Amino acid sequence: MSREAHLIPPGMAEKFATIVDLTDEQKEKIKAIEANFAKTYQEYQVAHQEEIQAARQAMETARQAMNKAMASLQEQRQAAMEQIKALLTEEQRQKVQNQQGRPPAPRTDQK
Repeated sequence: MSREAHLIPPGMAEKFATIVDLTDEQKEKIKAIEANFAKTYQEYQVAHQEEIQAARQAMETARQAMNKAMASLQEQRQAAMEQIKALLTEEQRQKVQNQQGRPPAPRTDQK
């Protein structure tokens, strides 16, 4: 909960100021707006700490479930690939082995 709030990401403020050619007065006003937002952000974090923590926990639970599902899918993919390899001749299996790790060839069926 100690993360700082920034309207303009750190390191980008100067780039932003240069791109839009901010005056010194505009830069100062923007700093004040950011300071006000940082205060509001901090107050919100404190007031909604339980909701935020519950949401983080829900996201973590969902991430774990997704990882579990993807691991199962990967196992199924590997089993299907083994079935395909079993159909191939030794020479064909060698070609597949040689292709692994290379970027895929461009598709010719795309419009």
